Amino acid sequence: MKLAHFSIDDVGASFRYMYNKRPASIFDLRLYSQLLKWHEQYGLIASLYCIFMLDGFDLFLLPDRYQYEFEKNANWLKFGFHSRCSIPFIKDADYKTSYVRTLNFIKKMKMGRAQAIRLHSWYASDEQELFLKENGVTTIFMPTDGIVYSDDGTYENNGIIHRRTDCWIEKMKDVSEASFGLDKEYLTLFTHEWCFDDQKERINTIIKVLFENGFTFE
Repeated sequence: MKLAHFSIDDVGASFRYMYNKRPASIFDLRLYSQLLKWHEQYGLIASLYCIFMLDGFDLFLLPDRYQYEFEKNANWLKFGFHSRCSIPFIKDADYKTSYVRTLNFIKKMKMGRAQAIRLHSWYASDEQELFLKENGVTTIFMPTDGIVYSDDGTYENNGIIHRRTDCWIEKMKDVSEASFGLDKEYLTLFTHEWCFDDQKERINTIIKVLFENGFTFE
């Protein structure tokens, strides 16, 4: 079975919008309504990696009224830690507190939890990785280049699988079938929340091609 993993980094602005505007449904937001459409059409499973503190907005400010929808869609709409703020994770002295608080937020909102994550600026120290492993992280997504991977695009360190990121969508020069490796057994692709609207047509093209070529999303 060929697998694809799709994720979105820097997620926080959508939560801040829900806090400020109080929409009736999370699917009133373009981000979540589009993800739902792709889930229904192509079986998309999406992992959204959260910034705990964004321009003064704390994740715990999100109203409990959205718990029901997050829980109802937890099988395909998953959330995980990305960073505390704009500081690269490897330089964040307060990473333990922000990681645990992000997990508590995910539990509080009854969200699906992503155990494969991508950290802000990619890297973590050995000490940080051991902490992440103790707290349920199984996989960390890493840069495409600059690292020696095994043939399957992974390496293991500190008991965690490190997996190559294949497609950084907004940096791809084109999204033709030949550009993102349909011959692979596992393909990873991601974008960022702040450019989602600009990239959604490209994302749609990629997801559709993967679906039509036998990939299953995880």
